Amino acid sequence: MAGIGFELKKLFEKKGVLSKMKAYGYTGVITTGPMLLGYLFLIGINWVGQWYNLDSHSRDLFISMITYSLFASLLFTSISSMVITRFVADVEYVDANSSQRKQLKQHEKILPAFNGILLFMLPIGGILYAIFLYFSGISFIHALLNFILFEELLVVWTQMTFLSAIKRYRAIMITYSVAILIAFIFACLGSAFIGVSLTVLLISVCSGYGIMLIGNLVALYDYFPVLSEKSVIDHFNQVNVNKSDKKKEKLSIRDEYQGAFEYLKWFDEYKSLVVIGTFSTIGLFAHLIIAWLGPIGVHVQGLFYAAPEHDVPALFAFLTIIVTTINFVTSVEVNFYPKYARFYNLFNGQGSIKEIDQAEKEMLTVLEREIGYTAKRQLYFTAIMISVGLIILTQPCLKLGFTSLMGGYFRTLCVAYGIYAIGNVLMLMLLYFTDYKSAAIATVVFACVSVVGSCLTNYFFDPKFYGIGFAVASICYFAICLYKLIRFTNRLSYHILSRQPLIKEERIGIFTKLSHYLNVKLNDIDFKIHCAFNRRLVRKYKQELAEKHNIIQK
Repeated sequence: MAGIGFELKKLFEKKGVLSKMKAYGYTGVITTGPMLLGYLFLIGINWVGQWYNLDSHSRDLFISMITYSLFASLLFTSISSMVITRFVADVEYVDANSSQRKQLKQHEKILPAFNGILLFMLPIGGILYAIFLYFSGISFIHALLNFILFEELLVVWTQMTFLSAIKRYRAIMITYSVAILIAFIFACLGSAFIGVSLTVLLISVCSGYGIMLIGNLVALYDYFPVLSEKSVIDHFNQVNVNKSDKKKEKLSIRDEYQGAFEYLKWFDEYKSLVVIGTFSTIGLFAHLIIAWLGPIGVHVQGLFYAAPEHDVPALFAFLTIIVTTINFVTSVEVNFYPKYARFYNLFNGQGSIKEIDQAEKEMLTVLEREIGYTAKRQLYFTAIMISVGLIILTQPCLKLGFTSLMGGYFRTLCVAYGIYAIGNVLMLMLLYFTDYKSAAIATVVFACVSVVGSCLTNYFFDPKFYGIGFAVASICYFAICLYKLIRFTNRLSYHILSRQPLIKEERIGIFTKLSHYLNVKLNDIDFKIHCAFNRRLVRKYKQELAEKHNIIQK
């Protein structure tokens, strides 16, 4: 996550148990907050429905609707999430190594890019999900609330990419806590005074994510600067100068037309990140969807399906990877990145061959150590969950209805998710070393094996073997990423010095041209709106420019 490691390092440098717990807590909320919130809603508000005697069909439909919204929004945003993360990281990197004036100019790119992403994502995603809801076989009010939830989730997942660069962890944590609290209070009060219903529960979930969305927006707009009036007018004047030039200039990935759609240029430069983000999400969640449509699945209503015997164990097994997610940020990024940055800085003419060799050894030593620690912690936590966690989940007071078949699914999926988590860390390290091709191969194989293996075990084997297909896919994912990472780091200097192009060629494709066109059109609209509401300021500023131009000519 862009920038999060830099700031958390300061928290982990503070001494004391409470400081460490604070740092781990902030990391967990920032990296897994929305997903954890979704799980809490699924479990907690469903418990509210049981407490107020909501019928079982409505509870099953509520869980299916929330699950569909979560999966659909995650899959849709995964197409662009990796590319957007790279865009934010590039902007933050230039910002950290530039003058104060250029820092402000770089920071001014963030909010327009965020708005530009939503301008694409919300309409396209909304249309696709609305088509599904039209044929889903649920009432209009339930479809409307489910649509609102889906749109909120699209915004929240996008916000997570940008929130990683913000240092206000306490404010973000308070926002998430308030969102959870208000959602539960609304669900309880609505069920008590209005009457428990699927509509009340859906409104409570939408209100929770809505509060989270608004809180994140406030944090983003408070941290990143908006484009100033002078910047808008200067930018428009520059656009007019370029329009008046009859000589057509070659488009550049860093050309002068910067605006809300500048991030689109990164899709031409980093196409492999689209593959990585999309296929990693497909591989992670495909076995759940296949289970809904198989022998262990049940038809809830319309197009909504579920597999309660598999979904509940999968839900709790998935929580085990939070340990590795948090540990990667707090341990691998915080401890590994300084060594990584020093090694690459020495290649920029700042170090001798001896210093470079020493820095490489130190970096790879830290990398091996931190990955080893991460794997051990995941192994220990998985073992604890299989033994102690299963005992807790089978307690009658929780009313989860755990059977022996569900216990078998839980054990299998805990192991599978644990192996996936370590493989995902290795894949992220490949991204650190910009070995995008290897990471893309690993994710595609992971998705294909997960889909094929889940289909085979679902339709041709006994139901008790379901989950083995995803486990095999996780093992393949881990093995390929480990092999590719070892192979790359064994010849690290060769990849840095000999595999790089002598002259960087910018990839000018359809997205760069689309970015150029949309930015020009949007800037024209922005300037006209700006002039309409600020005629006096614009006239004054243009007079100053004209006087300055006359002085220069004289």
